[in-house]
Amino acid sequence: WGRTSWETVAAANPEFLVLLDYQTGNGAADTFRFLQEHPVMSQTDAVRNERWIGLRYEELTPGPANIRAITRMAQAMHPGLH
Repeated sequence: WGRTSWETVAAANPEFLVLLDYQTGNGAADTFRFLQEHPVMSQTDAVRNERWIGLRYEELTPGPANIRAITRMAQAMHPGLH
């Protein structure tokens, strides 16, 4: 896992965010609400257009849950495709 600042992420103006839902079940949603209030992240395309997905820890680390994570990300990024 790397470290960066929200300002660095905002400078890239992401179109979509993948947020970690570590343990609480609400972590990704809480993080997204924080980003909606963040001075620079709130200006990114991903936050303004509410384009994000929360993935559980096991979906973001090597293992069989990656298959489900890829499917969920594809559906979230391209909702018109089945």
